Amino acid sequence: MSVWPACCAICPALAAAPIVASSPLPTVAAFHSAWTLLRALLASVRTRFAALDRDTRVWVDGSTRSAFHPRIPRDFVLPEPADLFDGAERTSIYRCTQRSLSAVTNSDAWLRAKAGCAAFDAEFAADAAVRDREAARLVSCSQVGAGAWVRRLPDPSVKGSIVPSWAFVIQCQRRVGLYLTALAPTLRAAEALGHRVAPHRYLGDADINAANHCHRHAASLRALFTALTSLTVANEPPGQLRLGDRGDGTPAGALAARRRYAHINAGHVPDIIRHGAYPHCYEWKCYSPYHTTAALGHGSRECGGAASTADGGDFAFGNTEEALIVVVLGVAERGAPADGPLQRAGAQQGRGWVRATTTHDYADAQRRGIPCSLLVSETTGALSRDTVRLLLALAKQATAPTTRDSTCYGTARTSPRSYFPHHTAAISAAIALADATSVMHAAAALSFRLSLGLAP
Repeated sequence: MSVWPACCAICPALAAAPIVASSPLPTVAAFHSAWTLLRALLASVRTRFAALDRDTRVWVDGSTRSAFHPRIPRDFVLPEPADLFDGAERTSIYRCTQRSLSAVTNSDAWLRAKAGCAAFDAEFAADAAVRDREAARLVSCSQVGAGAWVRRLPDPSVKGSIVPSWAFVIQCQRRVGLYLTALAPTLRAAEALGHRVAPHRYLGDADINAANHCHRHAASLRALFTALTSLTVANEPPGQLRLGDRGDGTPAGALAARRRYAHINAGHVPDIIRHGAYPHCYEWKCYSPYHTTAALGHGSRECGGAASTADGGDFAFGNTEEALIVVVLGVAERGAPADGPLQRAGAQQGRGWVRATTTHDYADAQRRGIPCSLLVSETTGALSRDTVRLLLALAKQATAPTTRDSTCYGTARTSPRSYFPHHTAAISAAIALADATSVMHAAAALSFRLSLGLAP
């Protein structure tokens, strides 16, 4: 619309042509048809978004979450075609960017993909090892950070941006929900020998869930720690942030580590600690949204309301974050035992009893008045709202004149030059590469077991 005056200068007949479907000018008629279709699509998308907004859950921490969907600004409107241009010069009073217009079609495509995933999950629910697996994958992959590693193009000046081809193939196949070619030949050989292989083995879920996740946690924690320590503020004492030491991997080493950090939080070593006059603990979690044994969150009369790990098909981090809140930070008591367990949804939503947790990981730090932040991510690279808010706050701080940013940005033209996209991509890439490595280790172990005549 901003180029309409130029179009009229080239073709004067456009200046007086009404924007109607019956226009004798093919260009004007096509524009009217496309614009009308886009307006109808926007109305349809907003209607379906409203239905998702009405689908809510009350978590055991008292917060209310609504079903996830992409966002379109509330003030974004598409006027009637006749109202697009005004004045004798037919200049448009509306400025619609290509991004805002494509957001309408992209949102419609996402809703159709979500419906397709739900239909697929319903068709194969009887044989599925993971509840609502495809819907959970789509919702998780739609979060901030989940696709950041895809946009991290190879740059020799950025450590870790160049990954082996086998790892990139595994990462892409995991993202779009395909069977993994790294596992398929061995698993087919196992089936040929008479072993039963479930589909979640082909998808890599079983091996990633069963594998020791310490490698994924350590790799992504290091990327997060690099992001947090890359900023130096003038007149602020240096070296305040420290990684928690978990010991040497032995029971004796873990016990010694807990004793070293008992003055901060007895019983559990924080992942990142901010020392100084205002101490702060950060707990980093990177969990898989694909659970073979999901908790439905119904609770019981004896224990009250319970967290769910089965809502990821509709709610962002619905399979991970709520349960982690209970384990890491705990929840306060709400209601009374006579009220029955918390009603997460329905007409009585929000009513019921939630028992207070007193044995969570950071109970001692909370008693000391030390604030604790839970930063959650998923194996897709998705970052929780609190994690994104922290990184955005640091990105804003990075532009302040009193702040020095020591981030090693890439020198290639395709590499980001600002704080948030660089570190989001680094964290996401660390998660994706660690899981790809776990898949390759699992493939080697499966091949070795078959060579010995053992079941996979």
